[in-house]
Amino acid sequence: MSKSYRNTSLPVKGSLFALDFTLDELGRFGDNPLIRLIKDGVDFEEFRSSIERVVSCWRAQQKAKRLTRSQKQPIGGLFKEGQLAEDDPAKRSVSPSRAGRPAFDPVLMFRIAFYCAFSGKSDRAVAQEILDSATLQKFLKIAPGTQISPQAIWEYRECFVNSEIGESIFSKHLQEMQECGLIDEKEDMILDGSFVEAPWQRNTREENKAIKEGRGAELWNDQPAKKRQKDTEARFTMKNKKTYYGFKMHALAGAVSKVILHVCTTAANVHDSRALEWVLNEEEDAGRTLYADSAYSGKNLEELTRSFNVIPCFCEKGYANAPLTEEQKKSNRKKSKTRCRIEHIFGYIETVFKGSFVRSIGLKRATFHTWLTALAYNVFRRQVLCRNTS
Repeated sequence: MSKSYRNTSLPVKGSLFALDFTLDELGRFGDNPLIRLIKDGVDFEEFRSSIERVVSCWRAQQKAKRLTRSQKQPIGGLFKEGQLAEDDPAKRSVSPSRAGRPAFDPVLMFRIAFYCAFSGKSDRAVAQEILDSATLQKFLKIAPGTQISPQAIWEYRECFVNSEIGESIFSKHLQEMQECGLIDEKEDMILDGSFVEAPWQRNTREENKAIKEGRGAELWNDQPAKKRQKDTEARFTMKNKKTYYGFKMHALAGAVSKVILHVCTTAANVHDSRALEWVLNEEEDAGRTLYADSAYSGKNLEELTRSFNVIPCFCEKGYANAPLTEEQKKSNRKKSKTRCRIEHIFGYIETVFKGSFVRSIGLKRATFHTWLTALAYNVFRRQVLCRNTS
């Protein structure tokens, strides 16, 4: 298990009836985001060292846990541990077997996690598609007939979730776009939030009250299987008379390039304005203008924005006893011409990625999902920017 395949084409016995479709033939069936990724050469091979380092640390931790678990188990047989001699064979540790299939390539498993993030499909559905879809096989660079179980996909995703590999690759890809001249380092910025929905939890009123008070860890301790399926970090909220449950992605994007610069994931009930201090950076954003809707209006928020040397340009908010004047409405319309460009980002995620939702439990997994979603959007946005500049 300490070694992995350097070549992502797994050794699979070829079939007489296996078809090798070309990209042109696959493109006849309609626009497929995977075909665009294949043509653009997106394979994450440049991040191989970082991904392999994360996976190797994870395997070492898993091995240490297994050894600790095996040492705690009592020695079987007719005699107790104290009744055996020191040189008794029953006390000797048995070395683990090296038999079995070698470990999957870490970059291959990251490609699968990346595909799961922007396709919105479950691990079981992706495992079935790996066997059926020739397009997905070409993107993953695997031979027809390769089988990858849903459990393996889940385990490797857990490895990536417990590290910061998603944020690291996102930052490196963003830096590459800046070096290529696709992003202006001093362009104006836009900030807004979008819901990342999660499966609804059916809890009693007492359980929901305990979760809101931060006592979710005290629930279902006598039912560990049930507790693993309960999300105590997702929250309910209501917007425009519609109820949402899950998390919220706060996205900071470029006003000209429409590229996501930073994301922050919180529970769904966290107000949009709370993300100001989490996404701004004085060293990188000094001197730039920040556009946002009326949810970020207020003197305190404007002063907080200026503390990062960022110029606030927020839409003003009207009230029942203090409606907006005609000048304020005209100013809001002028600001919204720039601010609305971030809605194009969320619209792309809704249409091409079929919405933003998670099938996992917990804020940590949702955070990894939003980083991969933002990375996927920037990858497709880079193709558009390169086409426009050429």
